[in-house]
Amino acid sequence: MSAESVPVRTPRVATEPSVPLTPVGETCLSIFAHLSGLFGIIGPFVVFCVLNERSGFARRQALEAINFQITYLLAIPVALFFTALDPNWRSFGPIVVLLAAAFIFPIIGAASAGAGKHYRYPVAIRFIKVKEPSMIAGHEASLKFPRRAKGFDSAALGHPSLYQLAVLTGSSSAVPDETAAA
Repeated sequence: MSAESVPVRTPRVATEPSVPLTPVGETCLSIFAHLSGLFGIIGPFVVFCVLNERSGFARRQALEAINFQITYLLAIPVALFFTALDPNWRSFGPIVVLLAAAFIFPIIGAASAGAGKHYRYPVAIRFIKVKEPSMIAGHEASLKFPRRAKGFDSAALGHPSLYQLAVLTGSSSAVPDETAAA
């Protein structure tokens, strides 16, 4: 058998963009990212890596949990140092505060993520910052308004946001007619 008759298989490469998660999936994964932080940094890191571009909300929540876990891991030696300053080792205040923060903040983060709100840990140092390549529709969808008609005077309505409101609600009485301006 010659080497020419053996077929060579090439691995398939996904050419289609990844499908965005449903809002329920985003919420569940962001809750998991916060609660898995109670057991270490691996859970939030896995959620962050798996959700490359599928969910901006869950990915940012996982990043917040990772940054908190890194801050927590760096705070442990500091707390032990301040505890060791007491010659009788009676002052466990820094360790108790650190353990309370490590238990309470991820639970608050999971509850906030479950409500669909972004949660930023109040004591976390942002070691890892990632810019999102594109915002995925859902939590951060911004409203885009059509261009204003030629000759439209926003002062005629009293406030520019009234025009935007009229466009959104479909009210034709508040939107000026282009033929009347001519």
